[in-house]
Amino acid sequence: MKDLSLRDILRYGVAGGVLLLTIGTVEGFAVVKTVRPDSLGGATALFGIALVLGAVVYSFHRALLFPFILRTQLSCSKTARELLGCPVPIWTVVSHAEMRFDQLRLADSDTTGKTFPEWADQVHLLYTSAEAIALGLICELIAPNGLTLTFAGTPHMIADALIACSVLLFTAGAISHRRLLATMCEMLLQKKNRTAYETA
Repeated sequence: MKDLSLRDILRYGVAGGVLLLTIGTVEGFAVVKTVRPDSLGGATALFGIALVLGAVVYSFHRALLFPFILRTQLSCSKTARELLGCPVPIWTVVSHAEMRFDQLRLADSDTTGKTFPEWADQVHLLYTSAEAIALGLICELIAPNGLTLTFAGTPHMIADALIACSVLLFTAGAISHRRLLATMCEMLLQKKNRTAYETA
């Protein structure tokens, strides 16, 4: 744990904490109480559990969900399609357009490296928080006792609030992601056109 940066702690800890809170809210915090967060050892254990769960959520997000989200965003952007110079298929395991975008972005760290990492972290934080809530609800649905969402005598009030929160976070992430990609693609395209003009 001593090698974790603040970015890593936020990246993993927030998603894991949201997942724990989702399960805790549904279960009336019975799961959290078994760890005894009121003691120093219990709080440390809870923090460690949140980091591990967050790492799983973040890895799942980057490996399985984010490629499709990115391709969808790129395919909807005229500037991105012009920058990449090729179609952007969404439903494929490996996309040439996605690899080309990563190559352009990583090769031009002067333009993208200083400006966009914090913005990208915020986008992933929104996405993973939404996904953590959804994962928490799915875990509760497949739990042996099923999903018993009652709060103050109102069934499904918690589930509705959590689903709305998940949709809101995912939508905010998608909007922020769209703005990030539009800005990044525009800057990369301007630099590409300037370089092509200077070498012509």
